[in-house]
Amino acid sequence: MTSAPTTIEFASIQQEFVGAQLPDHRLHDRMLEIVEDLARDPSQPFPQQVGTPARLEALYRFVNNPRLDSETLLGGHFQQTAQRAAQQGVVLVLHDTTRCEFAHAQAKELGYVETGGAGFYAHCSLVVSANDDRQALGLIGLETRHRPQRSCGQGAQARACRKQKGKEMQRWGRAVNLASERLADCEHVIHVGDRGADSYELLHQLTATQDSYVLRALANRRAWEAAHPHVPWSLLRTLVRRAPVVLEREVTLSRRTMPKKWKGKRPSKAHGPRTMRTATLHVAALSVALARPGKLRHSFPDALQTNVVYVFEPHPPAGAEPVEWLLYTSEPIGTPEEVAFIVDAYRSRWVIEEFFKALKTGCAYQKRQLESKRGLLNALALFAPIAVRLLWFRAQAQRREPVPARVVLTPPELEVLRRIARTPLSRNPTAREALWAVASLGGHLPANGEPGWLVLCRGFHILLVATKFFSSLSGVA
Repeated sequence: MTSAPTTIEFASIQQEFVGAQLPDHRLHDRMLEIVEDLARDPSQPFPQQVGTPARLEALYRFVNNPRLDSETLLGGHFQQTAQRAAQQGVVLVLHDTTRCEFAHAQAKELGYVETGGAGFYAHCSLVVSANDDRQALGLIGLETRHRPQRSCGQGAQARACRKQKGKEMQRWGRAVNLASERLADCEHVIHVGDRGADSYELLHQLTATQDSYVLRALANRRAWEAAHPHVPWSLLRTLVRRAPVVLEREVTLSRRTMPKKWKGKRPSKAHGPRTMRTATLHVAALSVALARPGKLRHSFPDALQTNVVYVFEPHPPAGAEPVEWLLYTSEPIGTPEEVAFIVDAYRSRWVIEEFFKALKTGCAYQKRQLESKRGLLNALALFAPIAVRLLWFRAQAQRREPVPARVVLTPPELEVLRRIARTPLSRNPTAREALWAVASLGGHLPANGEPGWLVLCRGFHILLVATKFFSSLSGVA
């Protein structure tokens, strides 16, 4: 099951905010001015982005305005995302949480993150197309949460901490409900989550609401094959390892580094370091019934039926951590093609990881010098659609079918790029040619592989400044 490969277009960054329902029109106009300034050079500090002390002061007043919040500011972007999604037929909603940490912030107001620093967690729901291109269509939900204490400790503090984390798990259910509501005009919506989404409560909710899902399992639950309900239960991993392989495929695994902040100790749910390599994966699939965990109330059903797709690497290289994914899904598993679609749906999670990189590196969000929690949260709402747009631009350059450069650059920008590019552009350049030319302006070398967010943003800054300069010479405002 895939949607048609339709090219998604973002008219302008201002269009992403036009539909926001702000308290008055003056705030609305100010918001459009601010996002245009921020999008012009997203990686630079606020003073360089806005240009004048008066505009800088206006920006600070805006993000600290008590009448504004992230949900209100993102209202227009959510509308645009829903409209783009409705044109696709089948879409994936990628749910994940990222840590936002600030070296300058006051932890008392902002809260703590797992590294012990000041910050908060942002739970994002990103919509992407279900075709091979996996184009980012935009955010459909954003929820932030704060932890009041640095660590769980012992006794009453530990119990309070566990209760807090239990409440945090509910964010997955709220995100799913909100996304499904906002994407009601879509033909088919599939919710995708990593191991953090593994909860019996969430599976029960998805089953009750008939929402489609692909979720990676964390717990090794009690289960039995759905076709043999009278057979004594077994552990889920034991069942799937006995299931026949229905599919083999080769995939490229990206390089993964370990943050220095962990100092050799990483959270249990975090991924370890990995070098880029090609892995041969085997895939098995079967239908199971999951037993209700003993700690849950009897108001939940005794068992939930779901399909399971088991992905594993039988012969990993020496010293490498083997790939092993255990996926819950509501999607059919009757044919190898259907099973392959589920595997690819889960692999699409790399798009939301790239979105987080675009936000933190391309937009330098964690370097923003704002003193209040309100200011940081509102700034997050302003930068998030800009990060989506950066992600969209790079995705156009990486599509299998060539996309004309005019889709991602305006005619004046393309003309100036021809003049200042370090290597000549072809007569009808593709978006990929434009991407590499822009990255080279930012200092990227071809030997370093695909351009990163930092060099892309630097290159865009140079291109936009040059375009403005040449326009002034020609007498164009």
